[in-house]
Amino acid sequence: MGRNPAESLKRAAEAGFRYVEVWTEPYEEFEGRVDELVRAIDKYGVKAYSLHAPFFGLDISAIDEDARRRSLEKVLRSLEIAERLGCSCFIIHPSSKSYHRKEDYEKAKLMLLKSVEEIEKASSGHGVRVSLENMLAPREGFRVGTSVAELREIAEKVSLGEVGICLDTGHTNYNGLEVAEEVREAGDLLAALHINDNDGSGDQHLVPGEGTIDWHSFLEALKDTGYDGLLMFEIYGGDHPEERLNKSYQTALKMLKELSSL
Repeated sequence: MGRNPAESLKRAAEAGFRYVEVWTEPYEEFEGRVDELVRAIDKYGVKAYSLHAPFFGLDISAIDEDARRRSLEKVLRSLEIAERLGCSCFIIHPSSKSYHRKEDYEKAKLMLLKSVEEIEKASSGHGVRVSLENMLAPREGFRVGTSVAELREIAEKVSLGEVGICLDTGHTNYNGLEVAEEVREAGDLLAALHINDNDGSGDQHLVPGEGTIDWHSFLEALKDTGYDGLLMFEIYGGDHPEERLNKSYQTALKMLKELSSL
């Protein structure tokens, strides 16, 4: 969902979608339009299933404590909005930067765990599942959270044990990993999806079938792991958002039909 909440929800509803993920960037502008968003949700009958926490200029795994704290405070503010909207999932980026030194990367992992503990504590009892999204891997150096195995490691260390994983299929493909294998690695921790395609050269956010991802094996993996969440598409609308929305909707219907036949 884009910068104009009412218009974005209207387009999604007209295309046939019943659930959306709320995009919060630029965050200060978004915060000022939450009431408008609430009215639009009621008007168009589209449910906010998930909310993507802000991440522009933020890093909850920052090795500088002041930077981590500033980032965390904004993320926690957005969590309150997710709760107000009745969202089921709260998607967060585990990191924003890469490191050349392994020791800095390891420290960032510890800082991430510290942040996720605080976020999970704040969300407990409100019906919103905190979900860590897999990140784009740098071509050089180290970045926290680029594989499901690493996200699982973090999630399993959180004391309340309720943190899930949001698998971005495009990030997975760009990182040179098999999407179906990452679904299976996530297993019962798979809480949300960002479904999009690419050709492996960039984070292109194409409609499934326009890139190189093996979608049949992806659906088989979802079936095998018992995933019962939504197929949330995260597609770049470009200059023709209605056309991309309609194509995404038709593709989603085909995927659901194939999934039900497996």
